[in-house]
Amino acid sequence: MRPTSSTQKPVHLRFVRAAQKPVASRSSSLTTHSGSQRTPLHLFSLQHTPIFTPKWSRITALLIITTSVLISSPFILAYALSNAAIKPNFYNQMASNPKHGLRSPADFAHDQVMSDYFKTLLIENTDPRQVFGLEFEEVEFPSDEHDNSLRGWFIPSSRCFRESATNVTHQTVILSHGAFVDRRAVLKHVKYLNAKGYHTFLYDMRDHGISDSSAHRGTSLGIREHRDVIRAIDYIHQRFHNRTEVALFGTSNGGTSSICGGAIDPRVKAIIAENPFSDRKRQVIEAVESAVRKGDWGGERLEDVYGGRFMKYLTELVPDSFFLLIAEMVELRLNGIFNRVPQPVDFMRRIDEAGKKVLLLHSMKDVMVAPHHSMDISAACKNCQLKLFKKGAHSRIVESEKENYRRTVLSFLDEHFPLKC
Repeated sequence: MRPTSSTQKPVHLRFVRAAQKPVASRSSSLTTHSGSQRTPLHLFSLQHTPIFTPKWSRITALLIITTSVLISSPFILAYALSNAAIKPNFYNQMASNPKHGLRSPADFAHDQVMSDYFKTLLIENTDPRQVFGLEFEEVEFPSDEHDNSLRGWFIPSSRCFRESATNVTHQTVILSHGAFVDRRAVLKHVKYLNAKGYHTFLYDMRDHGISDSSAHRGTSLGIREHRDVIRAIDYIHQRFHNRTEVALFGTSNGGTSSICGGAIDPRVKAIIAENPFSDRKRQVIEAVESAVRKGDWGGERLEDVYGGRFMKYLTELVPDSFFLLIAEMVELRLNGIFNRVPQPVDFMRRIDEAGKKVLLLHSMKDVMVAPHHSMDISAACKNCQLKLFKKGAHSRIVESEKENYRRTVLSFLDEHFPLKC
């Protein structure tokens, strides 16, 4: 008979009971003996074992933050550059109001960049009387948003018309300036147009000069400005009780706005556009890429336009597709998500259908709006006449090729907007 030990039985019985006892969870059932004390085996407990140690938690957090920064930084940088494209630093410094009048060079005597800006694009702090000895009238007319007003100068021509005359058709050339400047940028065209016999009307577009502004939004690349052109046409027709004809003359963004507004408004007889752009996104891509890759934008140092050398070095590392991201962001900010305004070149079909004539002027030396923009517009328009000049900076062809430029403009007006006096 096999011998048994009195000490084996309780051990065996406890083992059997433990084996037969259903296990609810590892954390509650696994124990060990130390004499008569039972100590939980937390080593197998899923409740109390940390997934990450403090060291790995810090590394994981750092990785998450780094990844988030890398993913978001292109969009943050694109937003900063899109903001600079819409309203660069020198635009913000030009902010004016009707009480103080247009800014003068004396306001920026301490700022060499702004002083140079005035010298190249504006004719000092002057008006038609001081520059040309021409009488003019300060006018104010309503914008199409809120209670805002637009302001400008009306300069009558005494050669053919008297404003009091009731049996004549008054012919007016409406002059529209480019982005970030004001009416004085087109004042240089007044003398020869007025001497020819046309009334001239210069005005500040919304968010420019001393026209009312909604938080100084900068340029909208023609999206808002072309409506200002139409409001200027309304003013001229109301002034002469509809006994008038209108031609449009704009430069840069003003040229593009004149094309878009003139395509919509049937009262426009002829359009002259100097260095307009055909496509907003393409213009933004080329302008920002020129500023980044070539280190300037129309004479402005990149660090002055975009706020620091760091951004210059950073943007040199990005691919070309990044500039497309900036352009798309500009379009989104100007148009919104669901509203899409056609590109300027898309308005040419309306111009052809209406039989309106367009003169396109562009300098082959223009580095701010490339000549291909006018070429693209001309290719899409049967009624367009394209004149390319060998010399002349952006919006300043008349200074480099004075006689050729004026002869081209006046010949076009003689043919398509002839005086009736």
